[in-house]
Amino acid sequence: MAAMSIFFIVIIASKARVASLHRLLVRLGHAGSERRRVLRRALAAVLITWLPLLILSLMQGMAWRREIDIPFLRDFAVNVRLLVAVPILIVAESRIDRRWRTLVLEFLKSERISGETRPSVEAVLKRTTRWRDRVLPEALLAVASLLPSIFFVKTELLMTGISNWHSLPSGALSPAGWWFNLVCTPVFRFLLLRWVWRMFLWTSLLWSVSRINLFLVATHADLAAGLGFLSEGQKAFSQSSSPEELSLLLRSVTPSPIKGRHFPL
Repeated sequence: MAAMSIFFIVIIASKARVASLHRLLVRLGHAGSERRRVLRRALAAVLITWLPLLILSLMQGMAWRREIDIPFLRDFAVNVRLLVAVPILIVAESRIDRRWRTLVLEFLKSERISGETRPSVEAVLKRTTRWRDRVLPEALLAVASLLPSIFFVKTELLMTGISNWHSLPSGALSPAGWWFNLVCTPVFRFLLLRWVWRMFLWTSLLWSVSRINLFLVATHADLAAGLGFLSEGQKAFSQSSSPEELSLLLRSVTPSPIKGRHFPL
């Protein structure tokens, strides 16, 4: 099952927009539109994570049984996480990529770069792109996403003491519980860690550029010495999803058993 989890994470990662793979697909004529590719990635993630849970819980009679406190279809946190949050993370990532590409092109065309500093700026951009497209960082992210599920079998800690679709009456994990622990949760962690990795790359890019002797204008109208357009890169993180989508994303990591325990909300 652990090997299967790695396999599914690799599928999600390989469907991301990696420049070298994308160029190959373009040459072969199979790239298609970006919007279609993003929707396919989101659909593939749902089919890999949520659909097997539904099938396994139906087979075990744990999809909507009133005999247990939290059947699968009433576990709102898990359903929102897999049906809403995972597609949001994939779609928003594509929006950020488009915004950053536009900013980089605008930066290269701006008057802040002189002929002497252009090689340094291009070297920083090439290094950042090279790290973005390398397989090793994402492989490490995949391993980091899977390890907690291997060493900590029950990742939903607040499920302890409540009858739910994760566990059989004997206390052992149900087939759906195993799939959630070794496939769904690592895939969700992997997508979150990819966002952290992208934030790190953008921060590293800005830090490296700040050390280059750019042609800055203190009296520039943007009140940022002519670099005000770079703030759009920061806004991309908050504007890549609507407030409603961000609210659902936060809701997806809120343990639903709180309501099952009748705590005041």
